[in-house]
Amino acid sequence: MPSFDYESNPGFIINRTARTLSRSLDIRLRNGVGVTFAQWRVLVLLTKTHDGLSQKEMAEGLGLEAPSLIPILDKLQTDGFIERRVDRNDRRNNRIYRSNKTFEVWAATLECATQVLTIALAGIAEDKVQIMKEVLEKIWINLQKNMDPSAKTPETIAEIINQKRDYEKLPFYNSNRAEVVGGDYLQNAESAKG
Repeated sequence: MPSFDYESNPGFIINRTARTLSRSLDIRLRNGVGVTFAQWRVLVLLTKTHDGLSQKEMAEGLGLEAPSLIPILDKLQTDGFIERRVDRNDRRNNRIYRSNKTFEVWAATLECATQVLTIALAGIAEDKVQIMKEVLEKIWINLQKNMDPSAKTPETIAEIINQKRDYEKLPFYNSNRAEVVGGDYLQNAESAKG
């Protein structure tokens, strides 16, 4: 049987690093805010795309099967971070919205993420970080090119939503809340980190 050095394989190293990064953030989020990494991903998706996604859209955006997402949403709802509202256009579906509690803890979640990234990138020069980003992006592109079109993952969260709909034309879209929370709030949080 041919030998294979798993531990020095780039795929193994990328996977191990991603899992450790996720676990580190999970611990910090649990202790600092009371949400898990999986729950935070839901909140990030809602923040980046604005409220009102269906459970199906959320599952697609997170790369999860719907049955895996439901317990995450259940816990977020139980803990008061999200609200499920019946879709006005299709009563069989729920739309997911962030609650006031999410807005209250959002800056703390960003601080947790910043702290983990600071630890992860300690001692690595900025030019090396940029090279790492470029290499990982190229790996992703290479894999996407050779993947069945139905299995491809969207490049950005925005792409997920742009494939689905135009938010401003939907009856449940609240432009004031979306602009303040989804846009300026994130920009202010990013500039505060800088």
